[in-house]
Amino acid sequence: MEPNQVNEAITEYITTGKDRPNITPDEYMFSIEKTKGRIAESLIQELFTVEGYEVTKFGLENLYPGFYKKIRNNKDEASTSIRKSPDLVILNPINNEMYYAEVKYRTNGKFGIGKSNFKHYEQRFPDCLIFLVSPTNINCIPFCELKEKKSIDFNRTDEFLLRNNELFDLRDESIENFERFATMFFNEEFFSKYSEIRDFIKKTTQ
Repeated sequence: MEPNQVNEAITEYITTGKDRPNITPDEYMFSIEKTKGRIAESLIQELFTVEGYEVTKFGLENLYPGFYKKIRNNKDEASTSIRKSPDLVILNPINNEMYYAEVKYRTNGKFGIGKSNFKHYEQRFPDCLIFLVSPTNINCIPFCELKEKKSIDFNRTDEFLLRNNELFDLRDESIENFERFATMFFNEEFFSKYSEIRDFIKKTTQ
């Protein structure tokens, strides 16, 4: 830049509603998938809250959702590191022990980790707990253990059921109530409607 040279001002136009460019099917589905994930996340948050734990949302998508959308496709190291953060922080008020929690939902009760998706957990959140919500159960497994197994079918084992987890002193009836509550959202009718919505979006936004 030459001495005394002034940068030219850049005008950014913000639009809403019908003035915005066409929304792509991928953008619609991204928002719908995030909504589905937040339902599972809220179930875990409220379960622990009702049991007396202190729970706060964590991660970029919860703290700065607008910023998250701007960098969600970035491949640089900084963006990836920021995006790949746990969903919640759970605090036991009795002993002040704190846990990072990543919440996932899977229809089939199966979950596996890819090296690229979770490499930042190994570096920054090695003690993170992975909660998996399915239409029938809530499971919890430490990240380090899931990393060793690489993938697991939670339908085939009771070992990781939340009610069997010794880290937390949760009442069985509370877990059962929230597992039943989950079926209000994740049931056959829900998945049928979800498929209809996905097909409708693809058809009407092409």
